[in-house]
Amino acid sequence: GVTFYAYYPYQPEMTGKTDLIGDDFFAPLAAGWELTTEQSDQKAYAKQDLMTSNATALIGENGNYSLSFQLTHRMSLVVMTQRKMNIVC
Repeated sequence: GVTFYAYYPYQPEMTGKTDLIGDDFFAPLAAGWELTTEQSDQKAYAKQDLMTSNATALIGENGNYSLSFQLTHRMSLVVMTQRKMNIVC
């Protein structure tokens, strides 16, 4: 069958951002994803939240094709807090 790929958020220019040979079609896109510090509201945050998926079209009993994508988040948010430590030598 034919494999379809989906990503979010939309980018008008995808040249060089996909890998047709390797195991991860969107690896170049994820590796080059540039985050900004502007994440103060939901819209700005959503622009940073890269999600990708792939699916193969299935043919149903009635002859119609169906296609379903389950997008996976490619970026993570990690918050680390370091306790104040007193080191005496």
